[in-house]
Amino acid sequence: MPEISIIIPVYNGADFIKRCYNSIKNQTFKDYEIIFVDDESKDNSLEILKELEKNDNKVKVFSQENKKQGGARNTGLKAANGNYISFVDIDDYISEDFLEALYHSIKKFDADISMTGVTRIKPNGDERILLKYDKEEQYSETIQKARITNGNGTGRGVWNKLYKKEFLSKNLLFFRENVSYEDCDFCTQAVYLANKIATTTKGNYFYYVNKKSTMRCSLDKKKQYDKYIGIKLTALFDLNHGITKYPVVIPKFDYSFFGLNLLRIKEKIDTNKTTEQYWLFDFIKIFEKKIK
Repeated sequence: MPEISIIIPVYNGADFIKRCYNSIKNQTFKDYEIIFVDDESKDNSLEILKELEKNDNKVKVFSQENKKQGGARNTGLKAANGNYISFVDIDDYISEDFLEALYHSIKKFDADISMTGVTRIKPNGDERILLKYDKEEQYSETIQKARITNGNGTGRGVWNKLYKKEFLSKNLLFFRENVSYEDCDFCTQAVYLANKIATTTKGNYFYYVNKKSTMRCSLDKKKQYDKYIGIKLTALFDLNHGITKYPVVIPKFDYSFFGLNLLRIKEKIDTNKTTEQYWLFDFIKIFEKKIK
């Protein structure tokens, strides 16, 4: 049985599969399995994955009808044999010491989650460090855990982490399916429920700015709603569990004309009331109503 299961959802990822796979194949830590879940890709992703599976006994490939990333990750979780779980997105890649660093940290502190740094990579090769830890440490207080995971907003991403599988199973932590922006509320709950979170100064996750990804494509009404719900669930969890005491303002819907934002609806949530605000050109508030 492998010690670590690496779960990778795939949707039209043919251009990135080999780079992602090679970054895992070159790991200094070798006791792992790779679980690719093809989410009904329209390109030749599944064909490439099947070829990898044929030539590498560490690779397992599953295919399913489209349930988006959350559904693909859930399929991977159900199939995983490892004692620890890591998630990688198909257009991203990891440093050679990524698994070794996270595994050493999570074992050293007997933590439920360990985390490493994140570097953003643009298609032109420009790099920017989004998250970096300067010490190997453990954190158990709620506010500490929330603060240490949220560098530049990256901490609410499901990647750059290693999770104890027993911890995920015990707390019934799964992803919302058939929606975009499914990972922020998953990670918020995981961070809160974790007994301990550990950080490591070694290893790195390389987040590639793929212009065709969910995060980068223009938002239709469905994606706008998915993003709104994801952020709202996170905000409500933070408020209800004392992680934050400050009001949260969430963009709800945008109404644009030829790329110009004419009207934006925002929702302001605090511990006492929730209001819906209407903003002209996103800087002139024209109306507000209580919705709760």
